[in-house]
Amino acid sequence: MHLRDGTLVARQALAVMPRFVARSEVLAGLGLHSTAHPFGTGEFIAADPRGLTEVPGVWVAANITGITAQVVSSAAGGVVAAAAINADCRHPPRNTVALPRSGRISR
Repeated sequence: MHLRDGTLVARQALAVMPRFVARSEVLAGLGLHSTAHPFGTGEFIAADPRGLTEVPGVWVAANITGITAQVVSSAAGGVVAAAAINADCRHPPRNTVALPRSGRISR
């Protein structure tokens, strides 16, 4: 291994810790910014266990919330977030008005 100063260090193996950063730039317009991971392994978007972020009405899932998530756990996170979104749509906060199923407002 060659160091920056030109020193050569003989090695048979070398372990490097990767740094994972969620590609979350698209969420910045909604007021969401990445957070440093507690283990120092990168950055992610903070959310509760259902995927709900600090911005009301915005959920996230997959490896944007768990930067080391693989396909299976990412898919599971998507299912959990979808269920939370569905539940939120069925039981909106009291200060909102639900539209009739037809989607039309009658006057």
